[in-house]
Amino acid sequence: MRVITGDTVIHRRTREVGIVERHDRTNIVVRWPERGQRETVPRNEVQALAEAMAEARQASTLFSTKLSLTGTSPLSELVSRFGYSTGRMRSGSLEKVRKQLARAGLQLDTEDDSEQRDSRFWLTLLDLPKPEEDDLQVEPEPVRLKEVSLPSPSWPQALGLAAQREIALLRAMTEREPLLCILHLSDAAADTGWLQPTWEALMSWAFRAAQRFVWRSSSDEDATVRIGTSALLQTYLSPTSLDDSSSHLQTAPRSINLVTVRRDAELPNDFERLKASWPGALFEFEPPERASELEACRALIEKVLFLLGGMPQQDGQKASSPRMSPLRLAVWARESSEQLLARGSTYVGELFSRRGPSKLRGSTEGETALALKSLLAHWLIEQDPEVKLEFEVSNERGSEGERRIDLVVEDQGDFEVESMRGSGPMEHFIHQKVLARRRDKPFTLVVPNEALLWAGPYLADIAFQLGKNGRVLIPGADQVWMQLEGVSFAESALDVESPEAVATEDFVSDQGRPPSAEALKLKDIAGYAQLRQHIEEQVIWPERHSRWLRGLSRSPGILFFGPPGCGKSRMARAIAGELDQEVRLLAPSDLRGEYIGWGQVRVREQFNWLAERDRRMLVIDEFDSIARSRQEGQMHSDEKSTVNELLVQLDRVSRLGRIVVATTNDIDALDDAVLRTGRFGSFVPVGPPDQDAAADILDFYLKRFERMSLEQPQLQVSIPSRASLLPLLGPVMSANVSESRAFSGSDLEAAVNQVVTKQVRVALGGGRSLSGPTVVSVLIHADAVVRALAEGPRSIRPEALDSFEEEKARYCGR
Repeated sequence: MRVITGDTVIHRRTREVGIVERHDRTNIVVRWPERGQRETVPRNEVQALAEAMAEARQASTLFSTKLSLTGTSPLSELVSRFGYSTGRMRSGSLEKVRKQLARAGLQLDTEDDSEQRDSRFWLTLLDLPKPEEDDLQVEPEPVRLKEVSLPSPSWPQALGLAAQREIALLRAMTEREPLLCILHLSDAAADTGWLQPTWEALMSWAFRAAQRFVWRSSSDEDATVRIGTSALLQTYLSPTSLDDSSSHLQTAPRSINLVTVRRDAELPNDFERLKASWPGALFEFEPPERASELEACRALIEKVLFLLGGMPQQDGQKASSPRMSPLRLAVWARESSEQLLARGSTYVGELFSRRGPSKLRGSTEGETALALKSLLAHWLIEQDPEVKLEFEVSNERGSEGERRIDLVVEDQGDFEVESMRGSGPMEHFIHQKVLARRRDKPFTLVVPNEALLWAGPYLADIAFQLGKNGRVLIPGADQVWMQLEGVSFAESALDVESPEAVATEDFVSDQGRPPSAEALKLKDIAGYAQLRQHIEEQVIWPERHSRWLRGLSRSPGILFFGPPGCGKSRMARAIAGELDQEVRLLAPSDLRGEYIGWGQVRVREQFNWLAERDRRMLVIDEFDSIARSRQEGQMHSDEKSTVNELLVQLDRVSRLGRIVVATTNDIDALDDAVLRTGRFGSFVPVGPPDQDAAADILDFYLKRFERMSLEQPQLQVSIPSRASLLPLLGPVMSANVSESRAFSGSDLEAAVNQVVTKQVRVALGGGRSLSGPTVVSVLIHADAVVRALAEGPRSIRPEALDSFEEEKARYCGR
């Protein structure tokens, strides 16, 4: 008995029962319900459960002491044995069990017709007729229909895409947003010459085909494909319009960028910033490095390409000639799929002469659909010259008005022919073009070959939903059509993502740390409770309730000022996280250039990005280096021009309601025109931490070390509480006040680092490395932390404190 997806299997050795989720030629992915785990096992280690029951009935032996197959056990125990829930036994579960038993040669009977969970059942061996000797001499009928299955994993996974991202990629290909796909090529994989060109060819082909699904024009120019190297990424990270000859990433709608980088060598240092700022979806492909795994990927890609070309490989059939690279195979598959449709176009005249042109009314929808219809009709007539075909049959059912069935075939049901052009989105297509047109008769969906490249899992899911009274057909070579095996999304993907999630999931770096400010919130900042409340009331609340404040003229600029090391930049990034806005974090170098005039150009480029779309935000660090006063005698005229451009752009985005956040250590160094009312509406002073804030910050860094230590079972850490730190900080903070000095946040972190390092060294025995299962206990005392703080530096000088108090009084009125 052939094991397919969805079958229940039993382990030959352990007798554990599981359900098949995926399979290939040699291995099976099985979900074990009892322990809630998935496992890849060789095919020969499991057997179909229905087949094992058939063997027991054939030998008239007991299958199990707990489950009788001859009328003394209830149906619920049988369904439960197959791995389905019986708390409220569903008819669908029972039907799946019945189908598996029938394929194994068993008939399921019950004591009554109600088939309730407590109904007794028995299994009867079916009498399958044996072929007569005369029949063995008869020449077999030519194959007209061949059942095929998509390779598992599919081609995106074979090229290195993470399994849970496959459906997200297929969804994103039919969206308007630009795509960025990056192939991380290791040195070992780079030696395989077929990998990069095959990736580029398949991605380009799939994207153009998917775009035609939602973009009604048939021209390939509608979808833009950009192929390049890591230089494209660097150009995007350092944008400039001074050099128009260089290539740039395509950020326009309906565009895809295919960039290949050498792993750990060509990836930009600020790649995480690119992830955070890219306006569309980003997908990373990381192929395996071992030769055996690469060859397995190649075999999967070849399988899908043969399928697209209309010539599916048979089980055990050797792959293509070693001289034919997958890239050549991709070119062949594309040409073959087009030739299959072209062959259908040649049958149109023959169909007119046999059936009459009136029978094809309504077929002016497109050449692809017409070619598919004529190819399908020719295939049906070749099987039965007397077959009765009815084109464009009205179906009055449904509250949404009249629907037409493309082709109704006597004794074979309804055929819906879809070119897969201009039909999106996919959920609408499945409902309106497939499920809503199904009637009380067999239903067949006919699609072109190339649809398998970008919509294969969707089509397999449709075949699964249609069940035994439906199928999905694809034209094949030599007058043979292919019927796609049904596989549900629930079985082919662990998590089908929504389109909104596509553009954000890849933003988490390999270390699990958020690469951008989007994940940072005010609650993530230790200490400064009063300041955080001020930001919430004066900045966050007005922005969230802006629709109630439309009659007021508000300046969306926010300026954080204060001594260095007190958390101004972190506060600025937290605003972006609170407002859930797309943010660009700019350093002074991002707004400067090597040549005269570059500063104005780059300021304009960044503010153009801000103005293009709502819910965007700029954070400019060290703002005084960009917007310093034009009254300085040593200031170059080009620097003055950059400040002039900055003022113009600030006014421009202010009218649009965009937010610009800036930070500075020296607010008096800024140009007076920048500081005037109307450009920066909020001046937020960020001073040194007081006693309460210092206790919070020390507690934060100590708890961070404690959390990280949980990853090492041999390390046991004991840290002091905030309550124990607070009173000890009193004398230290009082001494700072009398000396007009203060700690910065980095001073507090340095004190914690010093104490922790010293105590770990002591716990390890003076720095000697320990081996074995020895438990290392690290005990950190509150007085040791405060003593290290008192003996450490005070980064904020008296003159900086005096200047900060003057600035606070001048710009904040206190």
